[in-house]
Amino acid sequence: EDCSTWSNDPEKCVNKVCPTSPAGGHCIYISPTAPEPCTCPTCDIYSESPDKCNIAKCPDHPDRLCFFDEPAKKCRCQDPTCDLYSSNPVLCNDIKCPDHPDRLCRFDK
Repeated sequence: EDCSTWSNDPEKCVNKVCPTSPAGGHCIYISPTAPEPCTCPTCDIYSESPDKCNIAKCPDHPDRLCFFDEPAKKCRCQDPTCDLYSSNPVLCNDIKCPDHPDRLCRFDK
Protein backbone atom coordinates (compact mmCIF):
# COMPACT_ATOMS: atom_id res chain seq x y z
CA GLU A 1 0.00 0.00 0.00
CA ASP A 2 1.29 3.47 -0.73
CA CYS A 3 0.34 6.79 0.83
CA SER A 4 -2.55 7.35 -1.58
CA THR A 5 -4.35 4.42 0.09
CA TRP A 6 -5.08 6.80 2.99
CA SER A 7 -6.15 9.82 0.94
CA ASN A 8 -9.62 9.84 2.52
CA ASP A 9 -8.29 9.55 6.08
CA PRO A 10 -5.95 12.42 7.07
CA GLU A 11 -5.25 10.99 10.54
CA LYS A 12 -4.21 7.57 9.29
CA CYS A 13 -2.29 9.19 6.43
CA VAL A 14 0.19 11.05 8.63
CA ASN A 15 0.78 7.99 10.81
CA LYS A 16 1.75 5.74 7.92
CA VAL A 17 5.34 5.27 6.82
CA CYS A 18 5.91 6.13 3.18
CA PRO A 19 6.88 2.91 1.38
CA THR A 20 9.10 4.70 -1.14
CA SER A 21 10.92 6.84 1.43
CA PRO A 22 14.39 5.39 2.10
CA ALA A 23 14.56 7.32 5.36
CA GLY A 24 11.31 5.80 6.58
CA GLY A 25 9.58 9.18 6.39
CA HIS A 26 5.87 9.43 7.03
CA CYS A 27 3.20 10.16 4.46
CA ILE A 28 1.98 13.75 4.42
CA TYR A 29 -1.56 15.05 3.97
CA ILE A 30 -1.51 17.99 1.58
CA SER A 31 -5.12 19.11 1.27
CA PRO A 32 -8.46 17.50 0.43
CA THR A 33 -8.46 19.27 -2.95
CA ALA A 34 -5.07 17.92 -4.07
CA PRO A 35 -5.09 15.20 -6.77
CA GLU A 36 -3.50 12.85 -4.21
CA PRO A 37 -4.21 14.32 -0.77
CA CYS A 38 -2.04 11.76 1.01
CA THR A 39 1.39 11.40 -0.55
CA CYS A 40 5.07 10.73 0.09
CA PRO A 41 7.00 13.89 0.87
CA THR A 42 9.26 15.29 -1.87
CA CYS A 43 11.15 18.58 -2.14
CA ASP A 44 7.84 20.12 -3.18
CA ILE A 45 6.90 20.40 0.52
CA TYR A 46 9.40 23.30 0.65
CA SER A 47 8.04 25.15 -2.41
CA GLU A 48 6.47 27.82 -0.20
CA SER A 49 9.80 28.60 1.51
CA PRO A 50 12.76 28.89 -0.91
CA ASP A 51 15.22 29.46 1.98
CA LYS A 52 14.35 26.12 3.55
CA CYS A 53 14.24 24.47 0.14
CA ASN A 54 17.86 25.30 -0.72
CA ILE A 55 19.26 23.70 2.43
CA ALA A 56 16.93 20.70 2.70
CA LYS A 57 17.74 17.15 1.73
CA CYS A 58 15.31 15.50 -0.69
CA PRO A 59 12.89 13.53 1.50
CA ASP A 60 12.79 10.78 -1.14
CA HIS A 61 16.54 10.89 -1.91
CA PRO A 62 18.45 11.69 1.32
CA ASP A 63 21.78 11.71 -0.54
CA ARG A 64 20.69 14.70 -2.64
CA LEU A 65 19.73 18.28 -1.93
CA CYS A 66 16.63 20.18 -2.91
CA PHE A 67 16.98 23.37 -4.93
CA PHE A 68 14.54 26.17 -5.65
CA ASP A 69 13.59 26.31 -9.33
CA GLU A 70 13.03 30.05 -9.67
CA PRO A 71 11.16 30.14 -13.03
CA ALA A 72 8.78 27.40 -11.93
CA LYS A 73 8.55 28.65 -8.31
CA LYS A 74 8.93 25.02 -7.20
CA CYS A 75 11.30 23.23 -4.90
CA ARG A 76 12.80 20.23 -6.71
CA CYS A 77 15.35 17.51 -6.03
CA GLN A 78 18.73 18.04 -7.70
CA ASP A 79 19.51 15.55 -10.39
CA PRO A 80 22.47 13.46 -9.35
CA THR A 81 25.26 15.10 -11.35
CA CYS A 82 28.70 16.40 -10.40
CA ASP A 83 27.00 19.68 -9.54
CA LEU A 84 26.10 18.09 -6.20
CA TYR A 85 29.75 18.62 -5.18
CA SER A 86 30.10 22.23 -6.31
CA SER A 87 30.56 23.44 -2.75
CA ASN A 88 33.37 20.96 -2.10
CA PRO A 89 36.18 21.21 -4.72
CA VAL A 90 38.39 18.59 -3.02
CA LEU A 91 35.65 15.98 -2.90
CA CYS A 92 34.51 16.98 -6.38
CA ASN A 93 37.85 16.15 -8.03
CA ASP A 94 37.95 12.81 -6.28
CA ILE A 95 34.52 11.44 -7.10
CA LYS A 96 32.88 9.59 -9.98
CA CYS A 97 30.09 11.34 -11.89
CA PRO A 98 26.79 10.08 -10.47
CA ASP A 99 25.28 10.12 -13.95
CA HIS A 100 28.40 8.74 -15.73
CA PRO A 101 30.17 6.29 -13.38
CA ASP A 102 32.95 5.73 -15.91
CA ARG A 103 34.06 9.37 -15.61
CA LEU A 104 35.35 11.59 -12.83
CA CYS A 105 33.97 14.95 -11.79
CA ARG A 106 36.21 17.98 -12.27
CA PHE A 107 35.98 21.24 -10.36
CA ASP A 108 35.62 24.11 -12.79
CA LYS A 109 37.05 27.25 -11.15
